[in-house]
Amino acid sequence: MTSSPHSKNFVLAWRGEYVENRHFIHGAVCSRGGGLTASLGDSRRETFIRSSAKPLQAAAVLISGAADRYGLSAAEVSLICASHSGEPEHVQAAKSLMERLGLEEHHLHCGTHEPYAKAAREALRAAGQPPTVLHHNCSGKHLGMLAMAKALSVPLDGYWLPEHPVQQRMLAAVSELSGVPADLLTTATDGCGVPTYRMPLEQLARAYLAWCAPQSAADTPLAASCRTIYDSIVRHPFYLAGSGRFDTKLAEITSGRWIAKMGADGVLAMASREAGFAVALKCDDGSLQAVYAAGVEVLLQLEELSSSQAAALAAFHKPKLYNQAGLAIGRIEPDISLRRS
Repeated sequence: MTSSPHSKNFVLAWRGEYVENRHFIHGAVCSRGGGLTASLGDSRRETFIRSSAKPLQAAAVLISGAADRYGLSAAEVSLICASHSGEPEHVQAAKSLMERLGLEEHHLHCGTHEPYAKAAREALRAAGQPPTVLHHNCSGKHLGMLAMAKALSVPLDGYWLPEHPVQQRMLAAVSELSGVPADLLTTATDGCGVPTYRMPLEQLARAYLAWCAPQSAADTPLAASCRTIYDSIVRHPFYLAGSGRFDTKLAEITSGRWIAKMGADGVLAMASREAGFAVALKCDDGSLQAVYAAGVEVLLQLEELSSSQAAALAAFHKPKLYNQAGLAIGRIEPDISLRRS
């Protein structure tokens, strides 16, 4: 979709008194019972939803009976939805769950990277210790998949492959929540080695609306699982991301009224059971910093944040930019206006 430089769909990056970069934002806002309520750019823009799929995928874990069979706590349910920072609490929770499942680190197929959290990263370096697979931001998700495989009595090996029963059941859950038929959900390999799904932003927003506020009058396994996941994240937002991270901060400062889940390369999904809204955003150039700024601005335009809550999110909404010497050299500022449907 093309747009003039003056369209209200941008997050601007200023260097001094000049705009250096314009980050184009696409978005969809859906409301309970009303469908598409507002949009930015192209609400039908297709994108791989990356880690924003995790809470949707977790529904399949709970439906399998794995949470009951292995006694997953609310914090652990939040962790299997997480892109966590690798802080000691995250690693310990993942280790405890792994041991309860009777697994070892080699069973996890997500790979290894240093913790996102600076303090955790520096502590490992100071101790001369390399990061383990449990420091990977997706280790909780992979443990959830392995728990599901064990609960279904299917092979652990290959649990990451699209044709494996675990991935097929996750595909079915994402399809049902988003309304996109499974055979039309394009998949590719995500950064941690498992399938990720491609869909229009409007369908991602609809999926989050269905996840946070199931419409079915019947207490179906899917609806019950979604409620448990939502409630677990509300109770334990730290395990969804970590200290100072947007997903954790939004749930904390709104007391669980709003839940957010980021995805790599500029994806952000947000939902509120109480407000009956869901939002899906994508920054065209993949900037997470820009999509967080847009996310806060969208919530302000929906009148879903108080002035004190907006102030608590200022570091995401209008962050200052610094150079390597620590000098402020610019700022990020959203220049967007929701187009009401």
